[in-house]
Amino acid sequence: MVEMFSALYLIGDIHKSCLVVHPSRFLIVLAFLFFRAYDRAAIKLCGVDADINFNVSDYDDDIKQMSNFMKEEFVHILR
Repeated sequence: MVEMFSALYLIGDIHKSCLVVHPSRFLIVLAFLFFRAYDRAAIKLCGVDADINFNVSDYDDDIKQMSNFMKEEFVHILR
């Protein structure tokens, strides 16, 4: 959730105390979040040798958190 807010903040314009995001920039953020979710699932289901979009080191904290969940629980969380 923090990643999403950070990404939206970086590409949005602050206007009258609200975050205004341009539609094309929103699609970029949406794609970014999709790729991150895909990577997390690939790492959980296939291990750290999975073919992912970003560096495995970006997911060190996530890997620690994912170790507490079974595969089925983790997939349910992603949905």
